[in-house]
Amino acid sequence: WWTRLTPIRTTSEVPIEFSVFVSEPFRYQEISIKVQDLQKLGMNCHQISEALGEEYKTIKRAIRWLESLNVQCKSDKVPDPL
Repeated sequence: WWTRLTPIRTTSEVPIEFSVFVSEPFRYQEISIKVQDLQKLGMNCHQISEALGEEYKTIKRAIRWLESLNVQCKSDKVPDPL
């Protein structure tokens, strides 16, 4: 009897670790404390974006980043993202 040759297909998982180096913080991280201060004054995202000359999405990203860090006080230094 002749048997048909079929290739064996296997999969493997190779763990890879690497570091991502960011030389400077993102823009939304730089302006996050200013955004928080203006938000405390009762300004909405559109007003803040006009006041700071930034895009609306950048302001929203700064707010979300602050909420994820639970930054409460304006005197606190913004933590390094890495």
